[in-house]
Amino acid sequence: MHVRCYNVAPDGVFYFAVPSDSTNALMSNRYLTLLNTAFALNQEVYIYYETTTSVNPPGCLAADCRKIYGLTMDK
Repeated sequence: MHVRCYNVAPDGVFYFAVPSDSTNALMSNRYLTLLNTAFALNQEVYIYYETTTSVNPPGCLAADCRKIYGLTMDK
């Protein structure tokens, strides 16, 4: 699952991803629920991500994408 942010992160990253395989299904479903809720309520989301590209999920390019390890919604 990939998320494209409207605002670019300080290091130039604007895509964030989490694996959606069976091992990470619970986490990716929680993230998707939070992101859809924030979108519906027009709320900001803060994305916490790995800064190193060596842990990027499949399909997450080193130039513009990083792995998500946490999300919070600004309410």
